[in-house]
Amino acid sequence: MDTINSLSVCMQAIISAGLVMRVIFCAVRLTHEEEEAGRYKKRIKNSLIILVIAQLIFPLKELLITYLGEGY
Repeated sequence: MDTINSLSVCMQAIISAGLVMRVIFCAVRLTHEEEEAGRYKKRIKNSLIILVIAQLIFPLKELLITYLGEGY
């Protein structure tokens, strides 16, 4: 179980870092391309939504394991 927990923490960090890099990339592109501003704003918004969802999955997993036990 320790291996799974360490892998989930590692995945959480990788997902967060990738999404933060995407937001930074879109913000930089937003400053340089004014005609595509709507597209990049939508991409930033979607990236932030996915970041929140990805961060909520792991506490929910831990909550379910605590509630249901180690057998599931």
